[in-house]
Amino acid sequence: MLATLPAMAYVGWSRQPDLSWAERFCTDDARCVAAGTDLIFHAFTSPGAEWVGRIDVHTIDFATPRGEIGYVGNLRLAGQGLMREAVLAVLGLCWRLGFARIEAMSDARNRRALHFAGSVGLQQEGVLRHHERDPQGELCDTVIFAALNPQQVLTDSGL
Repeated sequence: MLATLPAMAYVGWSRQPDLSWAERFCTDDARCVAAGTDLIFHAFTSPGAEWVGRIDVHTIDFATPRGEIGYVGNLRLAGQGLMREAVLAVLGLCWRLGFARIEAMSDARNRRALHFAGSVGLQQEGVLRHHERDPQGELCDTVIFAALNPQQVLTDSGL
């Protein structure tokens, strides 16, 4: 994970160095999963069990149904397709669970994340200008991507 830290300038929680914070983070994750408000996965290599990355589906709106996907990968394993495979598996699960739409949001300066979103089939829908503050406190633009459940798109269009 330490090799990944320099590339995580766009992830606010990556700058938390302390073990008690990490324990609270994991406890909160477990609480959200138990409550059914988030889906959270950690991917590992096999064999060897090296951490590949974390994928979560959060901000779930059950009425629509839609959610926002987030992902953070181990840069030492970049270029092997492992994180892409894991995210595609989570997207497939979301479609089987009946999600109609999955969104991803990224700082407009995060070229790596923008490219990755497209590589897993998410389409850019727009840019939200001065949408939030980055980890350094500066206002930044956010790019929104989305994918629609392929089965529902076919059904809705009458095909």
